[in-house]
Amino acid sequence: MKEVIYKSNDYILNQIEDSYVILDKKTKSLHLLNESAVYMLENCDGKTADEIAHEIYDNCLNKDEITENMIKEDCFAIMIEMEKRGLIVYEKKKN
Repeated sequence: MKEVIYKSNDYILNQIEDSYVILDKKTKSLHLLNESAVYMLENCDGKTADEIAHEIYDNCLNKDEITENMIKEDCFAIMIEMEKRGLIVYEKKKN
């Protein structure tokens, strides 16, 4: 059984210039995210980490400079941090 990701609803997202700031309503802490991390957060519901990484790679304009495995490694690292901060949770996928 694979794990799927769901975002928390306990945050407020605001864009400030080229970055995004998230206010965690529970802990009152701030998190600074880049555009890729926000895409992952906003589009993760019900998807696996592999599916999210694949979507990001599909949308890359510089595929000659980057591999899908590079994207996966970066995505997985970001998702680990988002999980630690309570922005996402993993659940078992029911088939």
